[in-house]
Amino acid sequence: MKKGIECTGCASGVKMCHNRPCLGTPEEFEAIIDAGYAEKLRLDYWAGAPLGSRMTQEDIDNEDGAFKELARLVYEYQQKSPNPFTKDVEWLSGGTMTDVNFKTRFSPTGTCHFLTPDEKCELHALGLKPEQGRTSCCNSEKDTSANSNIEYAYLWDTPKGKEVVEKFKKIVGI
Repeated sequence: MKKGIECTGCASGVKMCHNRPCLGTPEEFEAIIDAGYAEKLRLDYWAGAPLGSRMTQEDIDNEDGAFKELARLVYEYQQKSPNPFTKDVEWLSGGTMTDVNFKTRFSPTGTCHFLTPDEKCELHALGLKPEQGRTSCCNSEKDTSANSNIEYAYLWDTPKGKEVVEKFKKIVGI
């Protein structure tokens, strides 16, 4: 296992840790599991959009008042950022206090279980901090090529991603 840099508890990294646990690759989370931290992880997911669930111009035309404006905004968003996944894509993230039975709720938020009382990442110095967290902290080189959430969905929608999710489920009993 590679050794990381000591976590300084910087403002940008800690802000992320308080809002939502970071994402990473299947390989990174497998290393976290192998290091004995499975109990602090949670099953998370990218929400798929089943065929027929996307907003249409007809949906907008059939709405009134505030709902019409909301339908228009959803439609515009879906046109700019179409969801290529028709089914949910499972992935792993750090857990929070709002999780139930090792699973996150939709759009999970809250403080990551790996944030210590002195506001430092428990995984950082071990070289286990997932990519999204590494690139948000002050010790990173601010690599702006870090994956967006949809790019993580592509990484986890692979045989390796599914293998790591199943490994996690088996360990925690879900």
